[in-house]
Amino acid sequence: MAVVEVNRPDAAVRRRRGKTDAIDAEAAGRAVLAGSATAVAEAGGRHPGAQAGQDSAVTARVQAVNQLPC
Repeated sequence: MAVVEVNRPDAAVRRRRGKTDAIDAEAAGRAVLAGSATAVAEAGGRHPGAQAGQDSAVTARVQAVNQLPC
């Protein structure tokens, strides 16, 4: 089974149809079946939000170390 990355839905269409996970999932499935899901997956195989999460963790660690008594 192939993994396909789906483009973000058009904001105007999403407002007209609704903003639920079920509607978004159906729209994504229809985009894949129609062949209009043309987003290019990010290189490296990492989750798109992985870098932001790592940056947040590093910032939290630095703040914690700075609060330790000397």
